[in-house]
Amino acid sequence: MNQVAKRYGICKATVWRWVNEDPYFPAPVKLSAGTSRWKEEHLSAFEDHAEKRGNANDLRKKVIK
Repeated sequence: MNQVAKRYGICKATVWRWVNEDPYFPAPVKLSAGTSRWKEEHLSAFEDHAEKRGNANDLRKKVIK
């Protein structure tokens, strides 16, 4: 969760808002109660799709390398 928030320069609450409101944002993989993770390839696909839609700047993408 922290890495996803940092990747896009947003807070954890915004990550969950995107999960609930953005149909293109990937769903997390639930490992247990209170533990969620995202697959790197799903986040990358989300970013690629945002670029194709023309709203990549809306992501405020700060990809960690």
